[in-house]
Amino acid sequence: MFSEQKVTIESLLHSSNTNLNRIDELSCFFKEITSAGVPLIPLSSAAFEKVRFGDRDEGIVAVVKEKTSTLTELETILDRRRIETGEEPLVATLEGIEKPGNFGAILRSADGAGVDALIVAASTYDVFNPNAVRASLGAIFHIPIVVAPAEDVIVWLRKNRLQRVTALCDESLSYLHLDYSRPTSIVLGSEAHGLTTQWSKETQEDIEFDLLKKTRLPMLGIADSLNVSAAAAVFFYEARRVRSVIGVHN
Repeated sequence: MFSEQKVTIESLLHSSNTNLNRIDELSCFFKEITSAGVPLIPLSSAAFEKVRFGDRDEGIVAVVKEKTSTLTELETILDRRRIETGEEPLVATLEGIEKPGNFGAILRSADGAGVDALIVAASTYDVFNPNAVRASLGAIFHIPIVVAPAEDVIVWLRKNRLQRVTALCDESLSYLHLDYSRPTSIVLGSEAHGLTTQWSKETQEDIEFDLLKKTRLPMLGIADSLNVSAAAAVFFYEARRVRSVIGVHN
């Protein structure tokens, strides 16, 4: 019964000197998830220390099933979002992001700016690395994520007519001079090496439909680039600003 679990959990929270307001908040949360059929397992302090990760202690550890989508499934997801929001898809594509903390931070910014999905252009990638999950502050469970080889991603983006806004340090096209109201994928690479050369190759189809936008962020100081998560946030919110200005989304 929930009431029995609540007493046990609250006893543990009281014994750990949890703030009284926090206890009330957690009790409401426990009631909500229990009504949804999620089992609760109270743990001793010693057991909790063995299963928790990192130095932040929220008093709760969740076990969830990992979920990613395929490129085919993403088409259906984006079609549904287009109907719901009335705007064209806005997707983030990442290649070679080394640090899980950066990956999580990008997810957090993507969630805040209303990005529809995130594609990892790699054969394999540990999307649910604990540091990525933690840095995303829950966004990792909200945004559809696809992991697929870069060559497949490029073909898919081209087929679905998403303009590829590639973030490159040495290009002349400013990030401010783009029409982000179009179906768009913002493509970011690793901090050490940037994007691989395949992202700069332009086909006749790219030219015909104006799909490849080699773009830069201005660097006015001595540093030659931004942290990739900071660069992502700039692009995402510029896309959101443009869409807001033209009245697509507020």
